[in-house]
Amino acid sequence: MSPTTPVAPTYNDDLQEKVEQLQKESTAGRVGEQNASAGAVVNNASRSDTYDYRVLPDLNKAIKTFDGCESAYEADDWLKTVEGMADLNCWPYALRMQFVRSYVVGAARNWFIGRDFANWDEFTKKFRSTFVRQLRMADRWEAMQKRRQAQDEHIMAYLQEKSRLCRALALTFSESRDYIIQGIYSKELAMYVLGRNHDNEDTLLGDLLDWTRMNAIRTEIRTEYKQEKGNSTAKTNIKSGPRRGEASTTSKPKWCSKFEKTEQVVRTAIEAGEEDKSSCWVCRKVGHWTRDCPLKKARKCFACGAEGHFARDCKSQQTVNNVTMSKEPEENPYIKYGAIQGVDMTVLLDTGSYYTLLRSSVAERCNLKLRETKKMLFGLGSVSVPSVRAVGKADVMVTVDGVEAGPIRVLVVPDSVQRYDMIVGRNWLDLDTVTYKKEG
Repeated sequence: MSPTTPVAPTYNDDLQEKVEQLQKESTAGRVGEQNASAGAVVNNASRSDTYDYRVLPDLNKAIKTFDGCESAYEADDWLKTVEGMADLNCWPYALRMQFVRSYVVGAARNWFIGRDFANWDEFTKKFRSTFVRQLRMADRWEAMQKRRQAQDEHIMAYLQEKSRLCRALALTFSESRDYIIQGIYSKELAMYVLGRNHDNEDTLLGDLLDWTRMNAIRTEIRTEYKQEKGNSTAKTNIKSGPRRGEASTTSKPKWCSKFEKTEQVVRTAIEAGEEDKSSCWVCRKVGHWTRDCPLKKARKCFACGAEGHFARDCKSQQTVNNVTMSKEPEENPYIKYGAIQGVDMTVLLDTGSYYTLLRSSVAERCNLKLRETKKMLFGLGSVSVPSVRAVGKADVMVTVDGVEAGPIRVLVVPDSVQRYDMIVGRNWLDLDTVTYKKEG
């Protein structure tokens, strides 16, 4: 072949390289697919194990029945509990509604049966609009202020509910702390926590629980101490008591000693074998009754001193009839009868009073036109504090025992001040046209 003749290229080597490269890539792809499928199997197995493993709670204890008469807070808590249980266990809509049907009673069951719900969201919306109503601010304040700790209520139960009511009102911790302390039943506990510093609710709860724990311990110690003291006192009384047959050295009243002596004599006689013999209350001896005692004193009369009869049967007692003469009180010479504008009334003449005083009810009967006055009247015992204040004054004609001396000024006082209708003073008695004297 001549050098000028062209030579065709061979592609065998390149083709061989491409085939080997393709084989390597194909092998690597198959290995990757096998690894991926193996991982998918593992993941599917683990996922299936997770879905198959369930923790089912006791629904009778986890969720209580709902009757529709609970408060808005309790109704909202019940609905959230049902929703949480349903979401956790992936309940479908039908199962959720059947569960709600099983746990509503009373008014809530009537509400549930009488309505149709397209889905769960519609049910929760209607439930909240009916049972979880928004409380007014005034109602929240009233509920918070009325919440107080009961006598036997644990401090934890009171604190948590009181704090929830305060948080619903958006109160600060300082304000909530004051309201919490106000509602504590124990005065000692309230004064203790009031003197402590608290930054948050947990520190306040810590002080409350510490004081409650220590108070319970101290109460138990006091109870045990009282029981031990009572037992020791009873033992001391038993040891220090008198022995049988010995008299007690404790001083007792005389009326007790007589009966104790008699009881001792009787007990001695019984021990000596004289059980069938009687005892005497006079000589304190055994063997005869009191009526047969030779030392018994004969009955004696307190009137004549003789023996054999009593004073009620005494013949020497004389009957005396006592006659008491009572003198009728004489008529008061200072009480007279008078009149003002034709209205009759009782009058008391009082020479120690300058003014003439008239009761307000009598002034109304006489139709007097009163003028305002600030006159103060003083009685016996004080010259600085007035006894009464006149309610009015008037100038009238006063007639006493048919004597009409002329117009005088009369002060009107309340009815409770004086007993008589009118007290005539010296402003009427000292008139020139009046002459009076005392007789008898």
